[in-house]
Amino acid sequence: RELRVAVLEKDDGSFQMLPCIEYFLTQDSPIRTPEHKLVTDARGVPTAAASGGRKCPADIDDVLAKKLQNLAVKSHMALGCRDYSIYDVRVDPQGEPFFLEACLYCSFAPKSVIVAMAGEVGMKQREVYEMFVDRSIKRKRDADEQAADGAAKRLGMRA
Repeated sequence: RELRVAVLEKDDGSFQMLPCIEYFLTQDSPIRTPEHKLVTDARGVPTAAASGGRKCPADIDDVLAKKLQNLAVKSHMALGCRDYSIYDVRVDPQGEPFFLEACLYCSFAPKSVIVAMAGEVGMKQREVYEMFVDRSIKRKRDADEQAADGAAKRLGMRA
């Protein structure tokens, strides 16, 4: 099985695993290729997302869900991610997940992965986008404030 797993950082610093997407593979096509992901024109320019071949939410049991969340949260922290992270994971027949890759890009298109997964827990596209933008603005303001405080202290202007 191949799953896409995502976690969101909550405002309190905890993590929320979003519903996973399962990509359906076959014996004849055991690896997802560009053709599974995008429809392209004769020049190779993407024109649309490929349809079919996936399900969200994936059918996973509580044991696998716990393993996936553990893998995703540990990976998120080890990679120094902020706000969210997405991972492609293979699950062997015994139910053990294996990390394939981190997908640390983001699109807020209506059919993008993070928007689709968040939609399964009731979050709207705009809500996801604004949450990330608001956090980014706050980090920038906090950094600017800390830099200003540090400069003022170096100049002896503040106690």
